[in-house]
Amino acid sequence: MDSQEDTADLERESATEDSGLNYIGPEDTRVNLEGTETSEYAPLGNAGPDVYRTVPKVNFEQYDGVIAAVNVDNVHWRFVYIHAVSKKIFVLDPQHGSNEKEAATQACKKFGEFFKMRRNRDSIEDWVDTKWQPGTIDHSFQEDGDSCGVFVMQMARQVVENFPKSPESIHIDPSKDWMWNCRRNMAKDILQASVRGRQCVRASPPRLLPEITKYGAYDA
Repeated sequence: MDSQEDTADLERESATEDSGLNYIGPEDTRVNLEGTETSEYAPLGNAGPDVYRTVPKVNFEQYDGVIAAVNVDNVHWRFVYIHAVSKKIFVLDPQHGSNEKEAATQACKKFGEFFKMRRNRDSIEDWVDTKWQPGTIDHSFQEDGDSCGVFVMQMARQVVENFPKSPESIHIDPSKDWMWNCRRNMAKDILQASVRGRQCVRASPPRLLPEITKYGAYDA
């Protein structure tokens, strides 16, 4: 995030156990923010359904979208966007060369299996009957080998700003100077949130501490 206002928006909602941070977007619509690695998070990993995290305390019907930063083989980040309003799933890769439509098709299949597994394992019905469709969004690409994380965060930013609509395209300046400025601004926002977060922790009941620590939202 590039402004104090954006950081404040994220801080309006507290961390929810097993889900990440909630964002109150336009028209009070809700997007669930989740960060994960393909090696350990069910729908987008290579592991079988038996190791899926069912997140049983999360009611997905309360959300109109989910965004995730997905780590690939510990060397690369991709952006995944579940847009419940249109019943579409998007997989955006900051690097050239990926078949994003095919990746989104596979994501639809895996998320469908994930929600059915939640029903079978935990008797949870939310989103189990949704017929997900693959979607694509035109976007710019990174021009170096180490800015995929910055791209993913900016993709998330533009998606949230357009919510509840899906953006037709996402433009991110891939120049070295802009990437540097973007990293600096994000680091500044994180540090500022860390200071405010510590103040919130001191004033919060003890039951909030595990949630804040778990997601590292306010760690320096």
